[in-house]
Amino acid sequence: MLTALLAAAPLFALGLTGNLSGSLIDPSGSVIPGAEVSLTNIAVSQVRTMQSDSTGNFVFTHLLLSTYKLQGRSKGFKRCENDPDRRGLSPNRSPAN
Repeated sequence: MLTALLAAAPLFALGLTGNLSGSLIDPSGSVIPGAEVSLTNIAVSQVRTMQSDSTGNFVFTHLLLSTYKLQGRSKGFKRCENDPDRRGLSPNRSPAN
């Protein structure tokens, strides 16, 4: 299972954008470098994709205020995604699970 730790930077009163950063780690606590991380702006279906760095970290910058879906995937792990309605992360599961 792929786990992502997230820390959303606060939006400043006069700013129009914010940042989202986090780390990808496996259940044993080891970092996952080179994982694909994608962030989808739900309102406009815009997707931004990047890879986690050598320490498993990622940063998305200049984000407009919106609802986002975050997904992480790496070979050998289940895809991990957040549920924008629950504001949490979980492994991707099919409706049958």
